[in-house]
Amino acid sequence: MANASPGVRVMLSGNRTGLHLEVVPKSDGTFEFAKVPVDTYSVRFMPRIAATSSKTIAVTGRGDATVNLSIPAKQNVALKISANDGSEPPNVSLVLTLSKTEAYTILLLAVPVVVRSVDEFVFVGDTYGPSGEATAEKPTVTTISKSDGRYSLRLPEGEYRIDVPTPAGKLLSILAGETDLRQVPLRIGPGGSQEIVVSLQVK
Repeated sequence: MANASPGVRVMLSGNRTGLHLEVVPKSDGTFEFAKVPVDTYSVRFMPRIAATSSKTIAVTGRGDATVNLSIPAKQNVALKISANDGSEPPNVSLVLTLSKTEAYTILLLAVPVVVRSVDEFVFVGDTYGPSGEATAEKPTVTTISKSDGRYSLRLPEGEYRIDVPTPAGKLLSILAGETDLRQVPLRIGPGGSQEIVVSLQVK
C-alpha cells in the first residue's frame, strides 16, 4: 500500500459471510488478513480516503489472494477568483466532483470550509442513505489572499469536474491555461496543474 497515512486501517468485508476484519498496515505499507474463509470481499480504507474506492477480491482457498491499495499523492494547485471590473472578488464556492459518489464543496470564506457534498449511499438497518462516514486526506485550502482572489489548494491526484455555483450569467469562465474546465475535467498529477482562473461578472 503506497503513501500510507498514520491512523489508516484496512477493512475487509465479506459479501456472503458478512465477515468484517480490520488491520493496521505495517510501516512499509503491507498488510495481511490470515485464515480468511472462501468468499468475495471488498477491501477499503478506514476511515475512507479521498479519491480512493473499494476493491473487490475473491478468496478461493487455492493460494494467497493479493490486492494493492494506494493513497493518491496530494499536489499544490493555485486558484484565482477574478471579477470583471477589477474589484475584490465576492465569496464563492468551488465544487470539485470526483465521481457520482464523491464530491467536495469548498466555501472560500475568510476561514475556508471544505465539506463532502456528495456521498455514497449505504444501507443502515432498513434505511438507505448517505454513509456519513468521515473522509481523510480530503482537499484543503492552504493559503488565502482574499483581496486579490488568490488561494492555494492541496488536492489528491485525480480528475475533477469543477463547478462554481453562481446566479445565471455571473460565471464567465473557468480556465486552466487554455483548457476550459466547464468542458473537460481538471487533471491533477505529479507536479500539480496550471493555475485555475475563475472569472466572474459582478456588474
